[in-house]
Amino acid sequence: VLGLEEVEGDLIQFKAGPIMIALHNGKSEAGKRPPKLGFYVKDVAATREALIERGVKKMGKLGTSPELDRCDFRDPDGNMLGLSNRP
Repeated sequence: VLGLEEVEGDLIQFKAGPIMIALHNGKSEAGKRPPKLGFYVKDVAATREALIERGVKKMGKLGTSPELDRCDFRDPDGNMLGLSNRP
């Protein structure tokens, strides 16, 4: 509908110009899992530390695996956001 190119992978991703929009599976019950915006960063650990130093209070733990580094956190309004090194 939006005219975005779907990218093959283990989750639904769309190319939107120079950015990727990733949609994660979740419960379909309204209000149980609100949308989460994810941001690509080269170094998740360094970005996490920089955000903590800048005052982010609700920063999650760093999750690492051979394929992916990630970290979720909440903005001041309680919205879930995420960092990952998945391009």
